Amino acid sequence: MAVTAVELLDVQNYGSSTTTVSFTSTIGRLLVLTIQRNNTNGATGVSTEHGTFVSVNNGSVNNRCLEMYALVTTSTTTDTLTVTYGQNSVNRLSITEFDGIDDTSLATAIVQNSTVNQYNGGGGPHDVAINLSAFGSATNATFLTSQALGTVTGEVGYTQMTALVELNNFFLASEDTTPTFTTTQKFRSTLGVAIEIGGVSSGELTIIPTGITSGEVFGDVVLQFDQIIESVGVESLESIPDPVIVTGSVFIQAVGIESSEFVSEPSLAFDQLITALGIESEEAFGFVIVKDGSVTVVTSGEILQMMIESLESPLIEKLHKQGLH
Repeated sequence: MAVTAVELLDVQNYGSSTTTVSFTSTIGRLLVLTIQRNNTNGATGVSTEHGTFVSVNNGSVNNRCLEMYALVTTSTTTDTLTVTYGQNSVNRLSITEFDGIDDTSLATAIVQNSTVNQYNGGGGPHDVAINLSAFGSATNATFLTSQALGTVTGEVGYTQMTALVELNNFFLASEDTTPTFTTTQKFRSTLGVAIEIGGVSSGELTIIPTGITSGEVFGDVVLQFDQIIESVGVESLESIPDPVIVTGSVFIQAVGIESSEFVSEPSLAFDQLITALGIESEEAFGFVIVKDGSVTVVTSGEILQMMIESLESPLIEKLHKQGLH
């Protein structure tokens, strides 16, 4: 599952505090708060019912500061957010929400972070790169925030999430160890913070329900990739419904089938082998519908009864010789 991002809000004001409009955050998401001030004094407090924001990284230069805070949501909440500062100034802030993240903790959601403080001379535009270490996964995402005057642009492939004069945020749904923004600002220093966002891994999935007791139902399974479903310890009166195969292949292993159980009628579209183990008396194997491929059913017992209709005489004679008719 790829990491996705959406800006929930951004705001600019003047004063010793900033209060946002009410917004809704969703459980299991990463919220990133970025703050830029025309003052070296940063935030002294962040108050909201959405959770406790933790400082990720910050910097200050040229009577400017840039800060990043974050949290992993533990509930779906609607509330405002208030940031307080030490003194009056122009304040700019943005809140971005990320989905598809590893929400185990803030440390797994934000794998690493780094900052840059770069002086730009004359000329330009100037590229400002932030160095990150090797990513834990190529599917992890990159997010950066910047403080710079002039025109600020992101690299090709990045989506600009915030554009507030000196506060610009950019997002890339993949790895980048040198996230870079470009600014026309000259003869001044500029600030930047970048993070690696940990995503949820995906791939082959094995579902193993254990300890199933009578009266339970495994339920329909819709599969989109190659997956294996193992049902262990199935007891009487239970039912394993037919799976719906979208793409890939499915292997259903029913072990220890007992009396009074029923293996439903499978419809086969390709070559498949059905093996029913431990079939006892009064059980029904069911009918087999063959569309393509072949199916082999083997049964054993003291009495073998066969009903043969509309067969050619050579086959009947052959069955007579074998004592089967």
